[in-house]
Amino acid sequence: MDDKDFLGYFTQLGNQDTVKIKSASSNIVSTLLALDSKMGRKVSMDFEESKEKELAEAALKKKYMTGDLGKDMAPDLNYTVKRLVRGLISDNHAVKRGFFLASVQVLRSFKDAIDFQKYIDFINDETKTSEGMKNPEIHSIQMGRMMCLTAIVESEWSLKNDNLTVLVQ
Repeated sequence: MDDKDFLGYFTQLGNQDTVKIKSASSNIVSTLLALDSKMGRKVSMDFEESKEKELAEAALKKKYMTGDLGKDMAPDLNYTVKRLVRGLISDNHAVKRGFFLASVQVLRSFKDAIDFQKYIDFINDETKTSEGMKNPEIHSIQMGRMMCLTAIVESEWSLKNDNLTVLVQ
């Protein structure tokens, strides 16, 4: 699979055709399931044999072999979860329906790989507002936060009692 195909699925989430949204959402989940969670992206071998190559490989492995939203989380899943959250927070309300569906499906399929607390912290960081923001921007951010939390509930992510307070804060 080409990265271009995978990234194209996110663009298709903004489509007005429900069938295309469902297809793109399913394709995202299918692609993530097909990827080996222990394999990162291959490092380009075009570099000369040198310390520069070793440093570049180490940096790429560090970047692509782990996700910051969960221990042993695949980088593609990490990217997907973050992109879906940012899509829900977007000012473009036309894409929110597709991003919501994809969020629910991804969370449902990969809830064991995603660290709940880190995911909530990421949502809270992405949805911070400041005094200088205009009302439409604040509305969009707050709506996005609500949709992220609703996606957690819709995905049937089992919540422990101590995690429920994290959602409400």
